[in-house]
This record gives sequence, C-alpha cells and structure tokens, in this order.
Amino acid sequence: MCSCTCLSNAPLTYLVLESGSSSSIVIVIVIVIVIVIVIVIVIVIVIVIVIVIVIVIVIVIVKCTSIACRFLMPSLQPYGGRGWTTACLLPPSCISLYANVLLKLESAQRGISRETLHLSVNSQSPFSAATVFQMLLLDIVLYAVLTWYLDQVRIYCICPSQ
Repeated sequence: MCSCTCLSNAPLTYLVLESGSSSSIVIVIVIVIVIVIVIVIVIVIVIVIVIVIVIVIVIVIVKCTSIACRFLMPSLQPYGGRGWTTACLLPPSCISLYANVLLKLESAQRGISRETLHLSVNSQSPFSAATVFQMLLLDIVLYAVLTWYLDQVRIYCICPSQ
C-alpha cells in the first residue's frame, strides 16, 4: 500500500506518492489514461448528439413545415382542392402555397394584382391568392382564440398535503 499526500497550496491538487513502488505509479497512470479516454468518448458523443439535433432542427424548420404543401399537395392534388385549403391552416404551409400561386401567375406573366387576386390557379379548382389570404385571416382568428383559451385555463396541482 502506498500512502499519499495532497499538496493543497498549489493551484491544482497534485498527488505525491511517498513510496517508491513502480506498480503504484503504473496503476495511477492507467487510471488517468482511462479517465481521459472516458472523458474524450463522452465529449465526442455529446458533440455527435448536438450535431444530430442541429441537423434535425434545420430539417424540421426548413423542410417539414412546408413539406405537406410544397411536395405532397401539388403531387397528390396537382390542380388544387380541399387539401390545399386544409394545408393553409398551418401558416408556413399557407405561405408556401401562396408562393406556388404566385409562381403560376408569374409564369403566365400576369402577377398578383386586384384583377388576378380571385383568379383560380386552374379551371378545376377555386384555389387562388384570395383563398390564401382568407385562410391567413382565419389562422389569425383561430390562433388568437386558442391563445386566449389556453391563457384562461387554470392548472391545478394535485399534490399530497404536507
């Protein structure tokens, strides 16, 4: 057995071995190496987890908020329809579908103006820029009422009496 003393006056605490046994020095070195390896592995795991979380957040913010309207709705219902109007209940989808309407009107060199505001995207669907604006107004009212309601809800804690 070795007896150890700590030098607490130093900025870092140093372990001083009083016995000259080389096996105790080897044990301390092995323990320090194992601790360093474990710390490095933990740091690498934390960095990988943070990178994965950041990538998922970026994908969710950039792609998934409008994936239903930009990719699924135009392919499932290429001529507009109820799915497009329903997707407008989510504001990011609504903005994305507005960009789709704007793209179609700009490609026809008409643009969006008072005359083309109620012009449907095609002859098979009544979906237009006015529909998008109406759904955005509905979103404002819907989310305002939802916010007001959730603000009024009281949360009661059922705790054992102390």
